[in-house]
Amino acid sequence: MAMDWKAIVRGVAPVLGTVISGGNPLAGGAMKILAEALLPGKKDATEKDLADFVENARPEDLIPLKQIEADYNKAMAALGLRPLELEVQDRASAREMFKVDGKPQRIITYLFLGGYFGVLIGVIACYALGKTINLPSEFVLIFGVITAAVPQILAFWFGSSKGSADKTYALALSQPVNGGVK
Repeated sequence: MAMDWKAIVRGVAPVLGTVISGGNPLAGGAMKILAEALLPGKKDATEKDLADFVENARPEDLIPLKQIEADYNKAMAALGLRPLELEVQDRASAREMFKVDGKPQRIITYLFLGGYFGVLIGVIACYALGKTINLPSEFVLIFGVITAAVPQILAFWFGSSKGSADKTYALALSQPVNGGVK
């Protein structure tokens, strides 16, 4: 299984890693900065080029990420921008809208989750009863995309454990000190 290169960057340079991980309007600029610093001379570096470099890098190859992040933070501060604050503001605006009138969010959540689990239970019931159903591949693909949206809906209602997940992933990637406990 391929390593998630963006998670590696998040482990070394948390702000840059979070910014490039998607959903942040500053991601393109951060990617360009990373490409220029990590792949000098490769003016038209792609995201795949960056991914290949980071996934195959030795730990010492990633040391420059700390300085890149420090420079990035200074540049953003000079512009009056706080990259991670944009994501927080996005979530806050959704929650503020909910305070005004939460009925639309509740209705959409009930319809979405009700339909999702209805289809899921139907498929499981058919399988349990031994009935074969031939689902078109497009249905399976769409169902996968819809499945990916369920955690987002739950995070809206119950909060996000993104930080905890990032820490768990970073710990899983880390090396034990002195070869581990003996």
